[in-house]
Amino acid sequence: MTTDQLNSAVRSAHDAGVEVSDGVAATIASYWHSGMSSAFYAFASSGHYDRDALLRELSDTINMAYDGSGASDRLQLDMLGTYFLNRKA
Repeated sequence: MTTDQLNSAVRSAHDAGVEVSDGVAATIASYWHSGMSSAFYAFASSGHYDRDALLRELSDTINMAYDGSGASDRLQLDMLGTYFLNRKA
């Protein structure tokens, strides 16, 4: 999925008031992971879902990159956060 396709999928979900799909969430995580040992990487590559680890990495990513990111990147992180919070384990 290209960045434009990802941003379109994220914007569509946001505008419809729904969560991003599992595939879109995994793609967002793949764009933002901090390395092969990260929770985002595990989620993106295998679907491994460790909610606490994912939320920690999300918090770290937001603290590090959110303010300097553009609107599309911030929306990706926002939508990934609500996906993690609302997903049933």
